[in-house]
Amino acid sequence: MAISLVVGNRAVAHFLQGLDMKLGVQDPIAVFIMCPMGTNLAVRNLNPRLCLLKGYLTRKLCVLVSLIAAGGGFACTSFNIFTEGQNVVGKGLDWHQGHGMLAVNKRNVSKTALTVSPTDIPASWVSRYGSVTFNQYGREFPYGGMNEKGLVVEILLLPKTNFPQSDNRPALNELQWIQYQLDNYATVSELFDHVEDLRISRVYAPVHYMVCDRSGVCGSVEFLDGRLVGRWGGTMPIKTLTNDTYEESLRFLRQFIGFGGQLPIPAGYGSLERFAQAADSVRRYSQSINPVSYSLKLLRNLSNSQWRIVYNLISQNIHFATFGDPNEKIVSMAFDFACSRPTLVLDVNREGKGDVTQFFMPYTRSANEKIVTLAFKRMEHVLPEGFKERVIDYPQSTHCNQMH
Repeated sequence: MAISLVVGNRAVAHFLQGLDMKLGVQDPIAVFIMCPMGTNLAVRNLNPRLCLLKGYLTRKLCVLVSLIAAGGGFACTSFNIFTEGQNVVGKGLDWHQGHGMLAVNKRNVSKTALTVSPTDIPASWVSRYGSVTFNQYGREFPYGGMNEKGLVVEILLLPKTNFPQSDNRPALNELQWIQYQLDNYATVSELFDHVEDLRISRVYAPVHYMVCDRSGVCGSVEFLDGRLVGRWGGTMPIKTLTNDTYEESLRFLRQFIGFGGQLPIPAGYGSLERFAQAADSVRRYSQSINPVSYSLKLLRNLSNSQWRIVYNLISQNIHFATFGDPNEKIVSMAFDFACSRPTLVLDVNREGKGDVTQFFMPYTRSANEKIVTLAFKRMEHVLPEGFKERVIDYPQSTHCNQMH
């Protein structure tokens, strides 16, 4: 962990370096220690990943009492570039871990949601569309992806999220919500027609979502004060999302040149600053430039992301690069999505460049166990006993329903 001490204290630096070793942190992380009496010890580098540690000041150092949030979930960014003949969605994932897999999800598969609350009524459905998703917390629980109809759904952290209280609607968790949308809907309009049919029963993270389709319509799906706040089409004039509410981000943006204000676009890695930078870069995009290359470069400039993903909704290709392997890789959506065929997966950090579609391999339980075990390493203690095993085994509970 590369760090520089804003408040000089070698004991704190040694403490944090030891903490990094205990937590298994390998990537650079920005760390802030909040101490009482208005005293802040800030340890940070230029990497925007964020780890909040609450502590109390002793004579020598702040003693850790709780890990509120690890990694750069605070630094996720998503945007859409849509011009004549061009339609791409970019997403940068900043988190404390970069492992994962791409999964090919099939049509006509019967599923019942995985929930944790005994009062939840798990949602059940049969997938209508095939999709390719990016998964870190297990197959069927993606961070985002694109389906064969060109619908893209992506997740971003939103600390202000407050999901609706338990009611009589069928429920699913915040990651499986993504798979459900990709399984069932072809357009943003169709998604919003049904967005309140189900309820999200949160397992771990406060999040919101950006959704876009092949026609160029995008939307934001947020849950604030226990109710849905959705914007799409004309109510989402800036097709960008970071880690503040869309309304707060839009209000912030209006201060700047090009968006009704007089101030220059701000620098910095904060959520609002990234929203302004991404929106400005989308506004200045020239159709003569390759939109995929432009988007990958923009994501690299915004943050040193674990994953940089660009969905091309016109060509139905997915372009991505990772912190572990920065070479651009391409996945074609030209898969056989029939559920009678084996489910295919690809290690997101597989070395190589260019088209990697041919390197997808049949899914195995051990592949799922590997990524789930790594993902749950820091959070298993806050989840119900046995939940990790349920996530690992969940794909075996789904069934091909060719007669549907």
